[in-house]
Amino acid sequence: MTEHAVRKVAESDCDLGEGPVWLPEASALLFTDIIGRRMLRWSPTEGLRSVQIGARVGCFAPLDPAGAKILAAVEQGLEEIELDFAAGTATSAPVANGAEVDDDQIMNDGKVDPAGRFIVGSKALNEADPVASLMLFDGASAKTLRDNIVISNGPAFSPDGKRIYFADSPKREIYVAAYDLETGEIGATSRFAELTGDSGYPDGMAVDAEGGLWNAHWDGARVTRYLPDGAVDRVIATPCQRPTSIAFGGADHKTMFITSAKRGTDTMEPLTMSGAGDLYAVDVDIPGATLPPLNLKAC
Repeated sequence: MTEHAVRKVAESDCDLGEGPVWLPEASALLFTDIIGRRMLRWSPTEGLRSVQIGARVGCFAPLDPAGAKILAAVEQGLEEIELDFAAGTATSAPVANGAEVDDDQIMNDGKVDPAGRFIVGSKALNEADPVASLMLFDGASAKTLRDNIVISNGPAFSPDGKRIYFADSPKREIYVAAYDLETGEIGATSRFAELTGDSGYPDGMAVDAEGGLWNAHWDGARVTRYLPDGAVDRVIATPCQRPTSIAFGGADHKTMFITSAKRGTDTMEPLTMSGAGDLYAVDVDIPGATLPPLNLKAC
């Protein structure tokens, strides 16, 4: 494994930390504790703050530069949530015509595509049942991009927006497909990478400015950078067994933040190892790709 100095940023103590998003104008990181039903915000000046939500936020996208209002994939649908970390309060309202899933699923990971649409995937509650999907929400309507998924993680997009990456975690596979920026349609899907041995399961991901795909390996205690052809470029060992997702941030976008988890479901026994569920960071030599803001038709 390539040597990198991974450091603990905050003792976030997340049951299932996920979905980190860097807010450049606020110089802060926003992320979710899905099982803990919390939204968390960390900055180098204010430290760590959290707000109880009362529902599982699988992923989200900021609706303003400060991250005070977010579009969130919550339980089986989408909500707009206003966050007041100073007061420790949150208010929410359902989104009309938003992406929805059946009761055998729950919302999971997602990302804003290069055109500003919200791409969100779901997770089957029975982790042997391929009933989940990857969906697109443009603010006016939602459509399914891919189905027959067990646990959708990602997606991520190449810097030019012409490729989409996503994972089906229990299958231990990451996929790649052509992506049409005009329509949001996905082309033929092929296997990009497969995790084997003790490398764990593919979880959250992000792309850097050179087109490298970084993936957090749940139960693999590592983050891997893949070249655009699928070859492994480098592997970073993490002090947490269950890294869940990554986001590039900092002034030069060369700080890679890593969320982690103590457990993956309400019934799973939490890890007792020190640092499980905390927030980590590592300095890298390649900046992350610039992420677009939401640009929805109506919401």
